[in-house]
Amino acid sequence: MSEQRITNFNRLNFASGIGNVANQNEFYANITLPGILEGLFSGTDSFKKKIGFSIQATSIPDQTVGEIVVPFRSQKARLPGDRDRSGTWPVTIRADVDYQIRDILERWSDALNGNVNGDVINDLDLDIMSLMGQGEVHQLSRNGKILKSWNFDGIWPTTVGTISYDWSSDNSVVTFESTFIFQHMESTTTRNNVISEGDALSGNIVF
Repeated sequence: MSEQRITNFNRLNFASGIGNVANQNEFYANITLPGILEGLFSGTDSFKKKIGFSIQATSIPDQTVGEIVVPFRSQKARLPGDRDRSGTWPVTIRADVDYQIRDILERWSDALNGNVNGDVINDLDLDIMSLMGQGEVHQLSRNGKILKSWNFDGIWPTTVGTISYDWSSDNSVVTFESTFIFQHMESTTTRNNVISEGDALSGNIVF
């Protein structure tokens, strides 16, 4: 057998073929509140203006399809099963001195299931989907061009996370994590999308 070599796998070809890379810190994330909450809560206009600048970290959940194993004699056929829809969307949010972002998320959580009485706000338990919003994450270039987008349909906060205080924490900004349940995730690669690109980029960035 003659000797075989990979001849083009070298530094020069790597440098000429790499093009550019996606930067982890070049992104924009946004949360669109349920429309019904805008009429119930004060501070939603401020939330719209601030939230895109306040989300300082997030991640895209993994996409997992389960497996069905069908045995045949001493062998097994491995077939695609159900899609795992148990994923969540985490965001890390910076707290401003007015705590308006935190307040809105706490009110949203309380509207879903009251901290005191365990009730749903304004008897909306018969229309619970009206209390769900949308989320979006966009990978940006250094010049602000959208390279890749993900949209989360039907989100609601399952966790409005811990805030930690510490007298020994110098030069530190208060942040907290919030975790959202979503009904499904969309992108330009998914079929049967219900969130259009126009809806996702409908001017929610308010300056």
